[in-house]
Amino acid sequence: MRKVKKITIILAGILTFVLILFIILWNVNNSYDKREIEQIENFLSQQSIDISKTNGQALGYCKNWPLFWESILTIKRDNVRKAKSIGFFDGNGYKSYRLKGSLCLNDFSYLKTINISEQVIDSFKIKNCPKLERVLCYKNNLRFIEFENCPNLEDLHMNNNPIETLDLTGCSGLKVLDIKDCPLKKLIVLDTQPWRTWSVDSSIVILKNSKEVDL
Repeated sequence: MRKVKKITIILAGILTFVLILFIILWNVNNSYDKREIEQIENFLSQQSIDISKTNGQALGYCKNWPLFWESILTIKRDNVRKAKSIGFFDGNGYKSYRLKGSLCLNDFSYLKTINISEQVIDSFKIKNCPKLERVLCYKNNLRFIEFENCPNLEDLHMNNNPIETLDLTGCSGLKVLDIKDCPLKKLIVLDTQPWRTWSVDSSIVILKNSKEVDL
């Protein structure tokens, strides 16, 4: 009888511990910025190269549990976890070459770095990310990329993409650009950007007046 009582107490203790742990994890998981997570989930729900899997499934991610997504590093502000780095890797920390579709990131107020390299993504839009500093999107299938209000983006690596038109007026602070092996026919830049240091064919460059763009 004493043995049964002891086992019961141990099991009750284990269940209590598991319940407390679940509540803690649930609360942490729900502290992520819901608007940011919705945008990332939209991309993860799209079909991957494997027609039987979504992008999220290809990465081995649990749906609705961003706490366990290796893709996102966060910073806590006012009890809300905001994304500061996004990079898509599988569970072993490797790039998968399996993700495809369209990725849109809008109003990520603390996002500093993005790495979506070595995938098969064809469209990429980044808007209102004031702290964004570095973007790596090389070796993709990008035919369209858009930047809007990303004034602190300084470093952009997007070589080996089939993109033909690139507008960089939305990232006025850009300093480093790698577009090697991109069949660009039109590069739109601000007259204040150091485009002459970017090893681009001047015949494809279209200059925009920075003052007019700001207006």
